[in-house]
Amino acid sequence: MQRKPWAVALGGAAALVPAAVVVGHRAARPGGLVVLAAPYRHLALSGWAALALLAGAAALGVRGRRARPTALFAVGLLAVGWLVVGQFAGPLTADGEHVASRDAPGRTDRRLVVTSPPGALDPQWIVFVEQGDWPMVRRWPVASFDGDDDTWGFADARWDGPDRIRLTPRGHPVQEVAVGASGRPEREVRFG
Repeated sequence: MQRKPWAVALGGAAALVPAAVVVGHRAARPGGLVVLAAPYRHLALSGWAALALLAGAAALGVRGRRARPTALFAVGLLAVGWLVVGQFAGPLTADGEHVASRDAPGRTDRRLVVTSPPGALDPQWIVFVEQGDWPMVRRWPVASFDGDDDTWGFADARWDGPDRIRLTPRGHPVQEVAVGASGRPEREVRFG
């Protein structure tokens, strides 16, 4: 078995992971492709994948009695560093728990998605519109609810037609937001 080509391939794949995270950061903006944003939204997993690929490249590509353990020790140090950094970076970029997902009436390519971000000190809810079929799904934020103040908490988000969303905060009037043909909402509402 030729070890060097596999080591080069694994090292190249490890180098591509940070590039995918940078592309994902750009795609995580409103209207970006959800599939491209995945490496950024799952930052902790992306970091572990890069480290595993790097460890495989080091194990296959580095020869010598002292060089291989030294290379693997260096990857181990990176893993310990990522263990600390990933604890903080992962929740900041993660999608969060899906609370609800509803298709628009009469449309299978448009959904209303409600998420609750992980690691938030106070309960929060973010409402998105997703439009398109996989892998071309795009996402736009519609509303955010801050549960710190009970009077602004999330009560409901639902479709009021194929191009209109009805947002209901606790204890406040209902807000309606129109959605354009591209799936982009006319405005973003913040409650609380």
